[in-house]
Amino acid sequence: MRRRKLENKLRQYLVSQGIFEASTNSLTSGTWWDESEALVHLSNPLSTDMGVMRKSLIPGLLTSVAFNKNRQAEKVALFEIGSTYEVSEKGFKETPVLSLVFWGKNTVESWESPQRNIDYYDVKRVLTGLLQSIDSGLLLEDIQIDLVKPAWLKKLDLS
Repeated sequence: MRRRKLENKLRQYLVSQGIFEASTNSLTSGTWWDESEALVHLSNPLSTDMGVMRKSLIPGLLTSVAFNKNRQAEKVALFEIGSTYEVSEKGFKETPVLSLVFWGKNTVESWESPQRNIDYYDVKRVLTGLLQSIDSGLLLEDIQIDLVKPAWLKKLDLS
């Protein structure tokens, strides 16, 4: 029950910051990852695009960003709370994860200030507020931030 309350607090804060919740499929294509990674392969997948359990939430979120960008969205801010899967010594490991993705403009065009792209300081503000909203006692330096793999960006052409 404690985990559900924490997830709801995270959701409330992120939505209050204008970030939309996404829900992507746990089944993905193996082409997102290197063959050397410990992936959970399905024995009887529905298709080759759904043959692996996701090891990260980021590829699904990047696909959502590309979908929105292709429809002329100027800003995309998404989060997902979900599980990742990998092979471990004891079998399979399921890990709960929060992932965020930001793309595009941070501000709307106005006469008061020019438009600018989302930058490090925008993300830092959201993450710092997130940690404070759940009374974690953690600092930004205490959390793990995984950057997007360049190969993933090339696959989606988000330039």
